[in-house]
Amino acid sequence: MAMKLLAQKHTPEDISTLKQYICQIKLSDPEDTNALSQLLFEYHLCIGIRSGNNVIPMVMNAFHDISIIFWNTWLKKTGISEVIIFLTSYTDYIESGNSQAAMELYRKYANEFLGTLE
Repeated sequence: MAMKLLAQKHTPEDISTLKQYICQIKLSDPEDTNALSQLLFEYHLCIGIRSGNNVIPMVMNAFHDISIIFWNTWLKKTGISEVIIFLTSYTDYIESGNSQAAMELYRKYANEFLGTLE
């Protein structure tokens, strides 16, 4: 929902902020999955905040600790290189206003990740 809202209406600053998170992730120690997980949480929180929906960020913050565990597991299963590819493509789709492609990409990665948990 938040991604769709942001894809429909965003500023250059919104996209720049998301890209800054990607740069921070690229520059981070790939072994420090706790720090990377926090950056992933903040990237997604940024989408929620900048979408203009006030409820999504509150819900995300309420589930911060469990989200960090989720992102940590995703990083370990997916690998930092693939995470960066995902974030870059996802952000590009948001920037171009293509929320459908962004959602398809998100579902693809989510399904692949869930398959590793079986």
